[in-house]
Formats: sequence, C-alpha cells, structure tokens
Amino acid sequence: MALTKEQLKIIYNWISNEEDETKILKKYRISYKKLAQWLNDENVREEIRGKVLAAKTRSKLFLARYLPLASAKLIELCNSDNFETSRKACIEILNFAHQNQIESDDEQLDAKDKLPNICEFDSQTQSKLLAVLAESKKRP
Repeated sequence: MALTKEQLKIIYNWISNEEDETKILKKYRISYKKLAQWLNDENVREEIRGKVLAAKTRSKLFLARYLPLASAKLIELCNSDNFETSRKACIEILNFAHQNQIESDDEQLDAKDKLPNICEFDSQTQSKLLAVLAESKKRP
C-alpha cells in the first residue's frame, strides 16, 4: 500500500528537522500507537531507510569536500614544534587511515578518495608517524 501524504510529510519532517519523535508526534497529533503501527509497515520502513541513506550520502559528500584540506592540515600539524600537538596529529592520521581502510574494504572507494599511503608522506612525517606507532606499542 502506498504511503499517505500525511505519512510522507511526517517522515520528511522527522528526518530533515532537528525535532525529536515526541515533538513530531505532538506537532502532527499522532499517537505513539499509530506511529508504532506505521513503523510495522514495510512501506514506511523502506521510505525511512531511503531517507536515512540519502542523508548519509549527503553527509559523506559534504565531508569528502574537506578531506584533502583536513589531511593536509593534519600532516602539517605532525611537524609542529609542540610535541603533544604533533603526537595527536599523528594519531589522528593513523586512526583516519585505519578507518579509511575499513571503509574502502566495504565500499571499494576510488583511489583518489583514499587517504594517502604512509609511503606517500615525506620522510619527516613518516618518521613521526612511525615514532608514534612505536611509542603506542610500548604503552600497556
């Protein structure tokens, strides 16, 4: 069965606004019971899944625009005179590279979208990254 205009409007507002479930229910005068019935409907669940997927895709595209800038800034911070700043930037690069590897295994990203391999960094940055790795291995 196709969704009603009311259901589509509520789903759209629920996903696109910063209002929680309670506010949405009050705004549209919908009971929790009715919402529960809707959520048991496969058409409603499919519409919500589609909206959530679209929102995730928009978020990834937004973040992807700033990935090169963020990567460059982190590499720059690895060379900071402040040891703690440098250490934290190195850790972030390593965490980011690890997360990127996990995501690329799942999604098979294009090579241009992946974080650079450690071999692509200059030797000073490589040294700092490796030093952070060595230090983290020493800690319990």
